[in-house]
Amino acid sequence: MASEFTILNREFWMPDYSGKTCFKCEKPFNAVRRRHHCRYCGLIFCANCSSPKKQLENGNWIYRSCEKCLVMLQTPRPRPSMHLATPSMTSPEILLKMNEDSKLQESSELKSKFIEIKRTESKVKDLLSELTTDYHKGFNEYSNEFLETRAQALLLELGINQAWESTIIKIVKQIVSTLCPSIRYRQDAMSIASYLKFVLVKYSDDSLTKYINGVIIKKNTANKRMTKAFDKPKLLILSGSADFGGSEKKLVAMHKLVDQEENYTKIMVKKIKSMGPNIILIENSMPLNALNELISLNIATFVKVKLKDLELVARCTLGKVLNSLDQSSNTSIYLGDCGKFFVEAIGKENYAHFIDPEYPTLVSTIILSGPSIEMLKKIKIAIKRLSVEYRNIRIERSFLIQGSVNVVPHIFINFYATNADYKMISVCQNKICHKTRKLNLDFYGKNDRTLGEFLSNASKTIDDLCEYECGQPLKNHVFYYIKGDRRAKLVISKSNSGSNDEIVMTRACKHCKKLDECSVLLSKATWEYSFHKFIYNFFIKVAIFGNSLRCHHDFYSSRFIFYLSGARIFIEREENPIYELVPQLTSFEYASQSLESDFNQLKSTVKSVLDQLDHIDRDLREKIKREGQEEETEWDVLREKANSIKEAIDKTTNKLMKSQLSSYPSQLCLENYKRSLFFKCCDIKVQLETTINNILRIKLGYKLAEPETIRIREMAIDANLSLKTLEEPTSVFLSAEPFSEKDAFLDSPSFKTLRNGAMTLPLGQGGQWISVEEKDRLSIVAYTLNSISYHQSIINKEAQEDFNEYFENELLSTPDPHFVFEVSNYEEAKRKEDLRILYGERLTITVTVYFAKKFEALRKAWYGLGDEFLQSIIRSERLDDLPGKRRSFISHDKRFILKVLSESEFAMFLELAPNYFRHMYKHCFKGMPSRLMKTVGGYKIKVTNHSTGWTRNEYLILMQYLRYQMPEDSESYDLKGVSKYCQEKGKVDLSFLEDFRGLPICLNQEMSEVLNAGIWNDTILLAKQNIIDYSLLLVVSKSEKKVAAAIMDYFQLCDLNKAITGNALKEDSNPPLLPLAYKERFRLMITQGYFCCAE
Repeated sequence: MASEFTILNREFWMPDYSGKTCFKCEKPFNAVRRRHHCRYCGLIFCANCSSPKKQLENGNWIYRSCEKCLVMLQTPRPRPSMHLATPSMTSPEILLKMNEDSKLQESSELKSKFIEIKRTESKVKDLLSELTTDYHKGFNEYSNEFLETRAQALLLELGINQAWESTIIKIVKQIVSTLCPSIRYRQDAMSIASYLKFVLVKYSDDSLTKYINGVIIKKNTANKRMTKAFDKPKLLILSGSADFGGSEKKLVAMHKLVDQEENYTKIMVKKIKSMGPNIILIENSMPLNALNELISLNIATFVKVKLKDLELVARCTLGKVLNSLDQSSNTSIYLGDCGKFFVEAIGKENYAHFIDPEYPTLVSTIILSGPSIEMLKKIKIAIKRLSVEYRNIRIERSFLIQGSVNVVPHIFINFYATNADYKMISVCQNKICHKTRKLNLDFYGKNDRTLGEFLSNASKTIDDLCEYECGQPLKNHVFYYIKGDRRAKLVISKSNSGSNDEIVMTRACKHCKKLDECSVLLSKATWEYSFHKFIYNFFIKVAIFGNSLRCHHDFYSSRFIFYLSGARIFIEREENPIYELVPQLTSFEYASQSLESDFNQLKSTVKSVLDQLDHIDRDLREKIKREGQEEETEWDVLREKANSIKEAIDKTTNKLMKSQLSSYPSQLCLENYKRSLFFKCCDIKVQLETTINNILRIKLGYKLAEPETIRIREMAIDANLSLKTLEEPTSVFLSAEPFSEKDAFLDSPSFKTLRNGAMTLPLGQGGQWISVEEKDRLSIVAYTLNSISYHQSIINKEAQEDFNEYFENELLSTPDPHFVFEVSNYEEAKRKEDLRILYGERLTITVTVYFAKKFEALRKAWYGLGDEFLQSIIRSERLDDLPGKRRSFISHDKRFILKVLSESEFAMFLELAPNYFRHMYKHCFKGMPSRLMKTVGGYKIKVTNHSTGWTRNEYLILMQYLRYQMPEDSESYDLKGVSKYCQEKGKVDLSFLEDFRGLPICLNQEMSEVLNAGIWNDTILLAKQNIIDYSLLLVVSKSEKKVAAAIMDYFQLCDLNKAITGNALKEDSNPPLLPLAYKERFRLMITQGYFCCAE
């Protein structure tokens, strides 16, 4: 049934004769602009400034009202909190006379309020009893120990005299045993300090210090003639001002004041008289003539009272702070009362005392006296902090008792904490729902929640949709609180068990899989326990044990299970691995196992070749013995030649078998040794073939032939493409007769293995040799960098003298001409086909080394001035498990990868390169963090096999391999910051989220800062260069808790072609991302989604 708000009696309306203008717009009234009284404040308005009768959505009717009253009436009535409700049964005389049914209804409402208040306070009393009753002697002993220890610490911290210790402890115990705020029953603030009033009195000693139930404010009555004491007074509490115009901030005409203020004051006094208060407290001022009228009515008035003091008095007296007298029409309960009121001097100041309230658990006042106000302020701080901490201990004690926890020495000191400093992550279906949030809040502060309140709200919102991007209900989420190497996991799910009013708690041991069969109802005190303090306990590395499960595992390592109103909530602790961020390595250590394996394989291959040669030699000597004539000189020559060949084979074999790895400490040494053995075997083969052919020559009567010596003198084109320089010549031997294409020895696998590497190509710098295989791109690059031409044109000998200056000059200078190197074997030699059959394929190799001097400077900065880099890249193999679509090859020692790029991608790299060098200069010499994968060379190679006619042109980028020295069980992820991104091979964002259950990888603070700074700096560079589609290559070892990360594939320019092809990663059907947008998304997901600082 529709109802109406109580309107003001006409007796309290502003007289028509005093209202000549509208109170709001101040336009004069006339025959057209009529007067209209607001039915709720009695002031006079025009039709434009007032609203006619209207019905609200809730069915209530509002009569003619001004704008201010309309807003007040339309505002939903707050549910009266228990500490603001008043037990006043007096109906104000200012209200219209109502029928008997209305009076009975109001009386019934007031009576129900009384019952509700008493019921509430009875529950609060039970709560206080739980906190103050000493159930367990041990807990009581250690709670007192905690209070004393913390008091001493605070005295030392704040510089308070030790003589105050006993007084402070006594007051704190009085506060906690008397004052009892409650979120559950009164919707109070969590902090007990919010309801403490302190009075600091400068006095000669602390004799005035005491604890008082009630509120004391430093204020005297507005007039000395007003009554200074009342027993059981009624209090009217007003915020704002009682002057004419109230809180209206506008200029008022003088004639209007003259005409209306006197009437307004009379009406106001009548209203106050009808309300029946003994005391009025008002935030601002009150007209002097009104104060005089109130003296005659024996009403004590306090003006200019702080709003905070008004709220404390209202709480103490169960009153309500009214915004104006007109608000009484919208509420029937507003007067407060207390047991006793009086004004009394404390020291040299007068204080109004509102004491002996009906419910002492609401507000308390502490009077502190001493000679120094500054010292008293410090004592006030100490009492506030100790009160909060000690009350937490009493609440925590109740929780531990419910969990059947054994008492251990110093339990409360060990679990002491004042604030939560951890991070929160919400995960939905293995995806990050929202970026990591840092929580840094005080326990029992305004941002904290009680355990019961949190659980109740969680159960009520279990089906609510997430306010963030995922749009899923909260029951599909998992919440994590992370600190250091531990995290607390919270899961909300549906359940048919649980009561609407109570919360049932049980726990299960995660180690021995035992479930506590004795569930307990969450006690009133535990309901008020700080939720964040409960979560924080999971991170404290002190073990305590419970009796209920009869196991010897840590109490907080259990899974806590809460049942309530159709919901089940799990909270448990998990280990949170903290990973080590492995830097990109710039130092070299020889891989001795690989070198040893290569050495043993070489010995085995050469031994097999020598055995074959020995078999041929044995057959040769048998043939000479069988067919030769002893008296003929030619046969003697052949016998001597066969013997010398035998000696050469035996000598080479003996040397081979006696050779030790220690004689070849590097791959370059081993390469040279391999080449010398190859030519030795070829020499023996030529000698054997020549001797075999000479047997036929003797039979035919021909002159004996000798092996032919051929000097292969090759040429290489230098950097400017105009001069040709001669490389060191190579001398080889050929038999007088051509080799057969079907020679069993030449076709043997061991000889083919030994021959691989274009052995007749010229030696490199310092006589070093690097074998070249036409399908091994990296060996071609290594051979080029080792060539004499490269060293003469590119290598700066002055680098060793002043390295820093050399590095800066090279990297910050204008781009240098690219170095071009071309070499062919047998180009200037005779009998090319015979050379090919014995010594290998005829090749022409052309290599363009881009930014040769700059990359050489980078490599020297990272890897030093030695040959370690060359030793690493002399050989490679195909790499199929690298994320991405490009063909890649890995060096034999797993340090570097060679990527094959398209011509367009390589052109983008050339455009980026100058800025890349400047970026690397800042990284290496200015300490700027960077996570770009180190690019150490850019090349174009062309290989032509003249025997087969096969030609290959490719663009190559040489980079560090991130998995180098990472454990073998490491997993690689190609992360672009898009969970829907997928590719044919390799793990990407979605795989990472699934493998880590949506959780980020935690790093310590230093490593997290280094990673974030590097990502930030690198993405600035790439965005400025219009680069997109780059990704973070992440290599993770869960077993050793190591992670390596670097940005790769930074060769994709955002251009029209990129937009048309749609290769730029996008979500669903959205257009391709621009560089700035790509940068922001990439940064956000990497630094806040995939990584997290655990501290």
